[in-house]
Amino acid sequence: MTNDRVLDPRLTAWVDVVDYYWQRAAVPRADRDRLRAALERDLASSVAEGATVEELVAVDPADFASEVADADGVEPRELLLPDPPLTDAGLLGTVLVGAAVGAALSLATVYPIGVDLMDQTSATYAQQGLVALGLHCLAAAVCLTAALSAVWWRYRFRAQAGRIVLLTGVLLVAGGLLSIAPAMLLASATGYSSAAAVVLAEIGIVVGLCSAGVLAARRLVSGSQPPREGGLPAR
Repeated sequence: MTNDRVLDPRLTAWVDVVDYYWQRAAVPRADRDRLRAALERDLASSVAEGATVEELVAVDPADFASEVADADGVEPRELLLPDPPLTDAGLLGTVLVGAAVGAALSLATVYPIGVDLMDQTSATYAQQGLVALGLHCLAAAVCLTAALSAVWWRYRFRAQAGRIVLLTGVLLVAGGLLSIAPAMLLASATGYSSAAAVVLAEIGIVVGLCSAGVLAARRLVSGSQPPREGGLPAR
């Protein structure tokens, strides 16, 4: 910054997102540096005049970046495209794709390594059962990590990105835990059948309740975001 006032970290993070949109629009580096310095001065002045940080960061960074570039006469070489909207299909699809990648990774690493280790040891049947349970938990953790990583990557520049990931993770796990009882009841009722129809039904129970958790997270996040009112001083 060109003055002695230090921006609130939340404002600095918001400026980073605005600068990201300028980068994505291929605004030349010299213009970005100039616009960023002017933006930081404006923000510091706005706070000094009584504006709250919450009001300032509520402005959509994508729209603001586009408006500033247009008002300044900068001609981006690409269109400014908004980040993906937080919709049911978007969040659920991101989670499912990430979880699928995690499942593939588990099938390629976790289970082969675990089975090989069990084959090389003289563990009892009960001990093997505990190892198998551990493998399932580890595979679930890999899937969860991959799913949340995908969510973070897709929505990392949205407001409350951390909250999106946190709520999605918590309610995704909650849905998985809730699915254990009905899945086990179905397995018990069918004599622990390995028939394709039974296995698919069990998978459907797990996926269905996990999906319900993800959709609930999307609604909680959307309902908690402040309205985008007010804005920065006119430039």
